Amino acid sequence: MQADHHDLHALLQLVLELYYKDDRYFTPTISWSNEHKLAAFGEYQFHENHIYISRLLNTDQISKEAIMSVIYHELLHQDGTEHGQAFDRMTEQFPNYGTLSQELEEYFGTIDVVPILNPTRAIRALIDNTVLVLLPNEHEQQYLEQFIYCNRALYLQHYKGRTLPNIDDAFVVWLCQTKTETFIVGWSDDATLCSHPREFDHEKWGGLSFDYQVKSKPEHTHLLFPANCTCPIPNNWLPAKLDQKGYCLASDIRDFDIEDVFDYLRHYSEDIFIPGLLDKAIDSCAPLTERDARKLITASIEETTTYRSLWIANLAVQAKLSYKTLFNQADALRFASVYDKSLDVFMGASRMKSHANEPKIEVLKICIMLGNKALGRRLLDEIPERNLVTTLGDTLFKEARLLLS
Repeated sequence: MQADHHDLHALLQLVLELYYKDDRYFTPTISWSNEHKLAAFGEYQFHENHIYISRLLNTDQISKEAIMSVIYHELLHQDGTEHGQAFDRMTEQFPNYGTLSQELEEYFGTIDVVPILNPTRAIRALIDNTVLVLLPNEHEQQYLEQFIYCNRALYLQHYKGRTLPNIDDAFVVWLCQTKTETFIVGWSDDATLCSHPREFDHEKWGGLSFDYQVKSKPEHTHLLFPANCTCPIPNNWLPAKLDQKGYCLASDIRDFDIEDVFDYLRHYSEDIFIPGLLDKAIDSCAPLTERDARKLITASIEETTTYRSLWIANLAVQAKLSYKTLFNQADALRFASVYDKSLDVFMGASRMKSHANEPKIEVLKICIMLGNKALGRRLLDEIPERNLVTTLGDTLFKEARLLLS
C-alpha cells in the first residue's frame, strides 16, 4: 500500500482552524479516493459528509498548501454543488488559491500513465451476454445526461432510429463516436434491453414521462468522464450493425478481441460517474447541526437540489416524527423519484392524521404510477369524491377510476 505523503486529517483541521468553519454543518470526514481521480482534485459527498482527495495527489511533489486548497474547495461544497460567481469569490479568500490551482493542474499535466486498479474489478461480462450500445451523442459530456433515474432504477432514453434486441441480464458496454474512433464511455451490468420502447407517462400524476429501451440499476452502472475515455477503437473495426441499428453483440465482433475491452474495464482505475441515487443513500441525512424540525422542513422545501432536499427532509423526521415531517419527507422522496418509499411514508403520515385526505390522494397518484390497483381502489372508496375532483379535476378523476378498475 502506498505510504501517505500528507496527513489529510491534520490538514483538514488546519483548514477549519485557519480559513473556513461553518457551524451549520458537522465536520466532514476525509480520505484519499479509491480511484485515481484525474478529472477532479477532490470530491465532496453530501450524503456521506465525506471529502475524497484524489489518490494521485498523494505525493511529495505536491505542497501541503495545495492539498489544503483542495480541502477548502470541497468544504465549500457543504453549502452547495454549483461553481458559480459566489463560489469563486469564496475560493479567492484562500491564500494564493490561483497559484496553488496552477500547481495542481501542472502536476496533473505531467501524469502520462495512471496506475491500473489492483486488485482488479469483478465484472460479469461474457461474450454471450455482452451488448455494445452506441449512445446518441458524440464523444462529449452530453452522453452523461442520457440516463434517467426513476424509482431505484436507471433508464436509457429511447431515441428515434434505435433498435435493440430483447435481452435480460445483459452486460452493456456504452460507446460514443467521433468521425474516426469509437470510445468506451461506461458499462452496466445486469441490464434489461427491450426491442421496442417502453413508456412511462406519469407526469400528470406527479411523476416522470419518458420512453426507454434499457433498464439497469445505479449500483450496476458506471460512466467515464470524457477526459478519461482512453480506450478508442477505430470505427472500421466495429460491425456496420453498430451504425445501422445503434448496437452490436460481442459475438458480432471479428476485427479485435472483445476480451481486451473486458480487461480494460477490470483494470480501469480513474474517475467514475454513477448517475442517479444509490439505494444506500436514500435514507441518508443531511450533515446539518440544525435540530428544529420546522426550520429543516423549510430548508428542505427551499433546497434546489433534489437529493439534498431529500436528505434534509430525512433529518427533519429524525429531529421530530410528526405528520408534517413525514409529509415533507414523502414529498421529497417523490420529487427524488423514489416512488415506492414515498408511498409508504405518505401512508405513515396518513396514519398520524387519519382524517386528512391530502396524503391519501398523493398515495392514490403513486398507486397509478406503480400499478398498485388494490390499494388504489381502496383509497378511491375511502376518499370523498368531492375531494378527489377538487384536487385532481374531473378529467383526471375519471381517468384514475378507469386506470384502477
